[in-house]
Amino acid sequence: MSTEQEAPQTDEQTTDGAAEQAAPDGAAAPGETAPEGAVAAEEEQVPDPLEGKSEEEIRGLAAAATEYLALAQRTRADFDNYRKRAQRDAAAAKVRGGVELTRELLPAIDNVERALEHEGTALTEAGEASEAAQRILGVLKNTHTEIVAALGRGGIERFDPLGEPFDPTRHEAVAKRPAEDQEPVSICGVVFQPGYAAGDEIIRAARVVVTD
Repeated sequence: MSTEQEAPQTDEQTTDGAAEQAAPDGAAAPGETAPEGAVAAEEEQVPDPLEGKSEEEIRGLAAAATEYLALAQRTRADFDNYRKRAQRDAAAAKVRGGVELTRELLPAIDNVERALEHEGTALTEAGEASEAAQRILGVLKNTHTEIVAALGRGGIERFDPLGEPFDPTRHEAVAKRPAEDQEPVSICGVVFQPGYAAGDEIIRAARVVVTD
């Protein structure tokens, strides 16, 4: 009878042995990653849509794809044209609205300008005795400036052609006067009323006296 006894197995040796027995052949042991080929094999394979189709069927599918692509391109082009046309129409409508508003406001603007021109001289000559009237004149000036600025923001141009060559498409000659020495002829020597335009459209021609 042998007096030597077998050494007891440690916990670490027992655990390693159990892990080796539990891992089947070809499977990754605990703590190890699966082989790259195994992951790829598990991914779903995408079927080839042309698999099993004849050459004639493939040509038919290609023709249909070309037709659908052309249809999509035409649709996109039509939409781009529609969008640009809508933008142009909106801009034109804005200008038309500004033109109509200007025509409605012109009589009032002219009255304010006449008041500033004629009454301004009298109020200035009155001096300190007419301080209240001076304040009214200042309000009229500010009102006129604000109206003209608002029209300008809407695309309406106010033009005063004093000293410019006479242009019958933009100016209306209400009178003529002889040209003085060394004074060029056919110019706008006096402006009775300024003109208003929206781009190339003349809302009202400037009314002028032409030297001739």
